[in-house]
Amino acid sequence: LLLVDSTKAGKRMPDAFSNTIPIWCAVINRAILKTTPKMNVDAEFWNTKLYTPPSVVSSQEHDQIEQ
Repeated sequence: LLLVDSTKAGKRMPDAFSNTIPIWCAVINRAILKTTPKMNVDAEFWNTKLYTPPSVVSSQEHDQIEQ
């Protein structure tokens, strides 16, 4: 997998890497877990949490996203 971001130079972390990609990873993991009940995976150990750099998403937003 190759990810390319077109953010202009000068930003510490591109928007795609700090917001978009982590959100889509969490969404896809949740969708797979909910739509494939026959998959031999323990739901407790299937990671559906959203991981972003601390300064990107406020704690209130993070709580809303994980509900």
